[in-house]
Amino acid sequence: MKKAMKAIDITKEILPIELDSLFDTVEYENYGIFKIDKVVFENNLIEFYFTIKILEELLDEGEENYQWKLKITDCKDYHIEDSTNVEASISVFSEHVLLSHYQKSWKELFFKQEGTNLNQLFVDLYNLHHFDFEYFIVPEKYLANDKLSFLVNSESGLFARGPEDILDLYFNLLLKYGKEPYYFQNNIKMDDKKKDELKIVFLGNNYFIGKQLEFQKL
Repeated sequence: MKKAMKAIDITKEILPIELDSLFDTVEYENYGIFKIDKVVFENNLIEFYFTIKILEELLDEGEENYQWKLKITDCKDYHIEDSTNVEASISVFSEHVLLSHYQKSWKELFFKQEGTNLNQLFVDLYNLHHFDFEYFIVPEKYLANDKLSFLVNSESGLFARGPEDILDLYFNLLLKYGKEPYYFQNNIKMDDKKKDELKIVFLGNNYFIGKQLEFQKL
């Protein structure tokens, strides 16, 4: 049985101490707001401007604003969802499910039996994406057919094509429900040098994947 995926948190190594400490304050916990000011795109370079507001509602001084800029070099992917988050935080990872697309060797996963208890297999596959992948990856991204029910009820064929650690989790489920999974061995290998270059940074409900992350106070 193959192991579940792990995330490696390197936030303390990347985030400036002043910015990291701000998120740990009682003031931010009680009155903090994370707000996107603007995002500048220039080829594969992104500048992400944001303000951390402390709404000092119980003090005479009024709110405090801390303005920062994050520069992402050689950006591979991003997701911008909310312009304002209450009590949002910043986290940086060197290994994460969303980095697997770029860091891991790719495989093709097949199966050769219909299997048993297929309704539960269907449920478990969705739970995998919801709980393990936290819905960062939709089920259709790597599966061979965008109709999961058709794929689950098939007797044999290609199940998925994608990063090996994600496919290992699919492998576990197919094995559990008797579909006799196996890999096609013509793997697409990743250059070891490229594996360590990318990082992913989460800013509230937004994220960026890039080679270098540089925070600057404005």
